[in-house]
This record gives sequence, C-alpha cells and structure tokens, in this order.
Amino acid sequence: MSGNIKPERASPQGEFEREVKTEEEEEEEEEGEGVLCDSKERDRIAALSLSRFGLVNDEIRKRAWPLLLGYDPSNIKTELEDAKVKLEDGKVILQDYFDRIPYTKLPAHRDEDQVELDVNRSFVYYPTGLTTEEMDAQKRQLQDLIVEVLRRHPALCYFQGFHDICQVILLVLGPQLAPLAVEYMSLLRIRDFMLPALGPALWHLRLLHPILFAADEKLCRHLSTTQPFFALAATLTLYAHDIQAYGDISRLFDAFLAESPVFPIYFFATIVMSRREELFDIPDTEPEMLHSILCKLPKPLDLEGLISKAIDLQSSHPPESLRIWNKVPRTSVLKTYPSPLNSTGFSFEKEVQGDLAKGEAMFKKQETQLARDTFKTQIMSNLQTHKSMIGWTVLAGVSAVALGYYLGKRGMDTKTIWQSIATSL
Repeated sequence: MSGNIKPERASPQGEFEREVKTEEEEEEEEEGEGVLCDSKERDRIAALSLSRFGLVNDEIRKRAWPLLLGYDPSNIKTELEDAKVKLEDGKVILQDYFDRIPYTKLPAHRDEDQVELDVNRSFVYYPTGLTTEEMDAQKRQLQDLIVEVLRRHPALCYFQGFHDICQVILLVLGPQLAPLAVEYMSLLRIRDFMLPALGPALWHLRLLHPILFAADEKLCRHLSTTQPFFALAATLTLYAHDIQAYGDISRLFDAFLAESPVFPIYFFATIVMSRREELFDIPDTEPEMLHSILCKLPKPLDLEGLISKAIDLQSSHPPESLRIWNKVPRTSVLKTYPSPLNSTGFSFEKEVQGDLAKGEAMFKKQETQLARDTFKTQIMSNLQTHKSMIGWTVLAGVSAVALGYYLGKRGMDTKTIWQSIATSL
C-alpha cells in the first residue's frame, strides 16, 4: 500500500469567500496552535477550531482532531512507530494498536459491496493532480478504512455518504490514524445515521424548523409547507458530499468536531436564514420550488461568516430551549455525546476501548427501541386496516360485559342466560 497522498490546500479565494492572511499571520497562528495541541487542552483547541480560519493546516489537525473526538493521538503515534507489518494477500497490514485481530481475519460485513461501489465514485474533486496509480492507491486506502471499521463493529449499517466523511478524515489524518478516528466518529457522533432505520437521523432534521421559528418566525412560517428533508443530504454527510473544495470541508470539520453533534443543524439553519430574501421571492404555495432551492448550498458561501453566525445562533437558542427537545430520544447522539477528554490520568487502551464500548452499548439500545417502534407501527397499521371488523368485535365484547354486569346487579343467573343465548345461536 502506498504512503498517504497529501492533498493540495485549496486556495483561500476558491469556492468560498475568505480573507487572505499574510504569511506572518499564518505562521503566528500555526505556532500558537501547535503549542496548544501539544498541551492537550481540548477546550482551548476547540476554541481555536471555532475561531476564524480554524486549525489552518493538516499537520495541526492530525494532533487536534483526535483530541476533539475524545482521545490522545500521541499514544497511537508511539504504538505505530514500533508497529510490525504483516504481508497478507499482497497487502501491508499495520498491527492494530490494541493487538486486536487484524480486520482482514474478521467476517465480511454485509454492506461491503455497496462500499466498493461508492469508493469507486470517490475523490471526484480532491485531491488534484494525481496519476491513475496514485488515485487507485487512494481508493484502496479508503476501501480498507471503511471495511475495517465496519468489520470491527458489524452492527453498524453503512449509508451512502459515509464514504464522503471517511474520505475527509483519511486525507487529513492518513491511513494510520484514520481508523480509530472513524470508529469514534461512527459510534459517538454519527451513530444515529448508522442504524438500520432512518428514524433516529430524522430527529436531527426535526430540530430545523424549531430553530428557525425561534430565530426568524416569519421565515419559518414561509417554509412551513416544506418538510426538512432538503437538509438530509448535507447533514447526513456533514456537508462532505456538497462542498467541493478540500480546504473548506476540512476547515468546516474543525468546527463540527469542536462542537456537539447538533451543530451541523444550526449551521444549516444559518444557511437558510442567509437566503431569506431569495426564499421570500418564492411563494409559500410552491413548496416544491422552495425544496429544490434549499437542497443545494448557495455559491459562493461565506464559510467563516456562517460558522460564526451558527455559533451565535446556537448560543442564543440552545437545543434545550426548543420545545421539541424533550421528545428527542435519550439514546440519540444529540443527547449522549460524551464530555470533552480529560487528559489527567489518561490510559489509552482502557479509555479508548471504554469509549467505543459505550458507543456500541448505546447503539444496541437504539436498535432495541427501533424494534419496539417498528412493532408498534405494525400493530397500528393492522388496527387501521381492520378497524371496521375490530370495531364490531370490541363493541360486541363491551356490550356483553355491560349486559352481564346489568343482569348480575339484578340477581339474575348470568351463566344460565349465556348458555341459553349460545344454544339459540
């Protein structure tokens, strides 16, 4: 397997509008952020991730993103520097940092065929300037990354768009650091998207209209004829499917990883509010037209301005203030995302495996709840289908009970009466 191919940094004046910083300013930011990454102070790193221009480059992100996800990357680096490699089926396999069974020895995941199809369609916009051999190597790395995570956590359900998220993480962290990051991402941040049904993911979308109502009631009412499915593709893939510039999507991931899993919805609400005039030009009697416009991100996009406004929006109208928040399942990542990493007394193997185990346990709870919900839905559907027959059955039963009670109150022998009725039928 070839080494990690480092993508080119997108131009500041590429797809999105950005201010151009001087070389001196960038050097100062990088130096300061590098020190903070080494100090493992997650809160300060998160603040830098949310500040203008984010974490600047991938070398800083390699140290910062794992900390934002909840674990210390320096432990992995130490392990991997001394890691043995195994040649198997023509592939060089890195020894796992937990000495777990190599994923190539694990049973195949049911979704691997779909993974292969999606990986073949990956790396459309970035990195640029690769030879055919380099592109093939990049796709093999992405395939290996996704397959490893799915085989290690076979309950996870692959969804189309997951490869877009993994693509960004792979390009930033490289093939050595990416697997654990994707495991954390899958089980602790986007778990709602990897269940066997779409229901848990829809709770993210259901927050959109309440956020808009709290911030701009008039706009929300104008969009009331539309369902929030226009936000599904963007939020499901953390915008990695829609944003075409590598520098911009990696910068947006800085913000997403620094915030809780609810932040991408606030970001989408901010985008909607930024298009207020455009949306009011379309009558609310044309929901299809509104939906069509909202499905696509506007270009150019003031990325830094939107991140800043989304932070303010979330601060002004936190999820706990939304009336619908109480209805969000307690097992959703919206409510179970763990607190920031406490680096004091951190035990890499114990803490990391503990975090992943908690994520898997919560996944099982969600699966159980989904099964219950499906069963209830089937019962209600059957009741609706046979409501006429059931109605007469219930009426007859209630009438029989009432008649028995009436006769009994009058001292009559109800057993004899029911036997007479049965004989006459």
